[in-house]
Amino acid sequence: MSPPAVLRELATVTERRLQVVQKILALRPVYEIYNEYGGLMARVRQTWASVLRSTLELKDPDDQLIMTAKGGYFSLTFRLIRDGATVGTISRPLICFRPTFTLRFAGRTATGTGKLFFTRHFEVYDTEGRLVFRIDRPVVRLRDRYTVTIPEDIEWDFAALAVAVLDKMFY
Repeated sequence: MSPPAVLRELATVTERRLQVVQKILALRPVYEIYNEYGGLMARVRQTWASVLRSTLELKDPDDQLIMTAKGGYFSLTFRLIRDGATVGTISRPLICFRPTFTLRFAGRTATGTGKLFFTRHFEVYDTEGRLVFRIDRPVVRLRDRYTVTIPEDIEWDFAALAVAVLDKMFY
């Protein structure tokens, strides 16, 4: 099965920009992911069966599952799962005075720290100083809209789901 055209076009650029937009009028958290040309790439939704667990599913426009993020309401860690295998984790400290998290994936560890409450900008670097992704968001908006910049060696779906998890953790 060949990937959709929107995914093939992303494979040819060295740095990608995505828009992650949270829908306000929804009964559960819903995020839409758009490429830099405005084409819908995927949606992230919290599952209805999330009673004591928080489960977010990233699905393509045809409603096919791409990745899942699972974490408990009392847990400080979300597992990012693709095809039944954990491909990464996002953890936050029990007590933090500003948004702080650790991302572990593909043998890499990255950290991100934002400013107090109205964080507009996250730059996430791994321990070797390589950019993992950059998140920009307006301070005041009716709904959350994130611009995510991803280098070529990071998968877009991983970064998009990580942004939805971070929104759920901190906002």
